[in-house]
Amino acid sequence: SPGSRRSMDVHASINSILLLFKNDFQLRKISITTDFYDKLPKITAIPDQIKQVIFNLLNNATEACRDGGIITIKTRQDGQRVAIAIKDTGIGIEPDKMDLIFQPFYSTKPEIKGTGLGLSVCYRIVQNHQGKIRVDSYLGKGSTFTVLLPIG
Repeated sequence: SPGSRRSMDVHASINSILLLFKNDFQLRKISITTDFYDKLPKITAIPDQIKQVIFNLLNNATEACRDGGIITIKTRQDGQRVAIAIKDTGIGIEPDKMDLIFQPFYSTKPEIKGTGLGLSVCYRIVQNHQGKIRVDSYLGKGSTFTVLLPIG
């Protein structure tokens, strides 16, 4: 998106993306839980790009919950940053693959399911916003991706 940075409400963006996944969640028997921080400040960002990050992370979480599960989205303020954590109870990521997941064209999905660009795009967008992205994953138990973006 060539858009310019502007003040944006992270919760409104998350809620709009969740609407896109509503039917998919029902079909896959995935429950969604949100834990939004009440006084979350707005961030200055390119809204379309932040929505793309949220979309990609939710898409991956949905794919990871192959036999149903729970996806939890939690927000909080972390000092001068906003934190968005997307946690799933899916299959998790193999420890020896963790160093590869943000590389372009790397995918654990079959070729017809993914291009291997989703996490790479997320990483670039978050970096371009002077933010960070962290991942915790346990094989067979799920993953948590946390995006940290500066306030203002």
